[in-house]
Amino acid sequence: MITETTQATQATTALTLPQRAAVALGAVDYEEKIKEQVAASTDITAVIDPAGREQAHRIGMNLLKLRTGIKAVGEAARKDATDFSKAVIAKEKDLIALITPEENRVFELRDAYDTKVEAEKQAAIAKERERITAIQADIAAIHDAPLELVGKSAADIQAAAATVAAIVVDKARFAEFEKDAAKVVAEVSAKLASLHAAALANEEEAARIAAERAELAQLREAAAEARRIAQVEAERIAAERQAEDDRRAALVAEQEAEALRQREAQAAELKKQADTQAEQNRLEQAEIARQRQELLDMQTAAAEAARLAQVDADRLANEAVQAEQAAQLAVARAAEQAAQVAAPAPSAPIGIRRAPTAFAPAASRPAPAPDLLDAAADDLYPSDSDILDVLFDQFGLTPAEAIDRLAKFDFAAARAGLVAEAA
Repeated sequence: MITETTQATQATTALTLPQRAAVALGAVDYEEKIKEQVAASTDITAVIDPAGREQAHRIGMNLLKLRTGIKAVGEAARKDATDFSKAVIAKEKDLIALITPEENRVFELRDAYDTKVEAEKQAAIAKERERITAIQADIAAIHDAPLELVGKSAADIQAAAATVAAIVVDKARFAEFEKDAAKVVAEVSAKLASLHAAALANEEEAARIAAERAELAQLREAAAEARRIAQVEAERIAAERQAEDDRRAALVAEQEAEALRQREAQAAELKKQADTQAEQNRLEQAEIARQRQELLDMQTAAAEAARLAQVDADRLANEAVQAEQAAQLAVARAAEQAAQVAAPAPSAPIGIRRAPTAFAPAASRPAPAPDLLDAAADDLYPSDSDILDVLFDQFGLTPAEAIDRLAKFDFAAARAGLVAEAA
């Protein structure tokens, strides 16, 4: 039946779709007549009278009837075709319903077999993949052994090297990857040997560094103790120096006060001398401050600090001696000035002299000049240049003669006399 239906369908569908449409509409028999009827009215181009209108109306109605007739035939043909199409679709479904269940059953049997075969195939592939993966993981673990031992002790590395050396490379364990495994084991053994040597060197270096750190800690403790001792010594020296400065300042003040009471005429010179002594004291205080700063800087180097502290102490002692000598020199100069004021004017020396300033020495202590009294009100100590000026102005000495005279003066004896006189 299926074969006969197919043959009938092939016979019916031998014509093309346009040909079948032409048959359904009767175009095969009337198409030429329709063309002739349409062409018969093409010469009418205008309607100018009732006859012309009647003619146009008649021809138009004929064409209208022709058109509506063709349309009715077409609609009938389409309806028949639609009904036929629906009948074909319904019959198609009935026939397919007879075939589909058995077709699905047969294909399900086939697909079940194919699924079973594919599952067995995939299981075999997975099993083989697991075998290969396990062997490769074993080789990778051996290969990565040195990475896990970075930073470990030499003993741990040596134990791992012994474990790797004990690995037996054969087909029972590594199968077709036996050569790869043998190569990896050899490379890892060499790396572990190198790593073990490096670990031993690092441990020896670490031990050396630890010993050096312990020694450095001892040196730092010693340096800290040296800094402490240097600080204590610096503070002691500073205290002694301050006490000496205070004592010297008190002594100088007492001596100058006595000299002022005894020699009012020398008030200006004594004031200038006091200026000199005050400046010296200021310089000494500045030196002490500088020495203190040096002592603080010495804390950064312990051994050097101790040595520098001793050197500084010696220098300070020497400066104290020099300061004492300077004070003695100032007192001696004051005494000499007083003696020269009281002594008679010397005779003019040989050579060029400055003209002496006229003055009349009194039998007793000379009265101080007004300008000297004004200077004494400001400062009690004369400077060295002031003393020389007195020698120049009062006695007519040249600078060379004044300096030579001062160089021959016995300052120690003069100071002792002043002290005795003050007592």
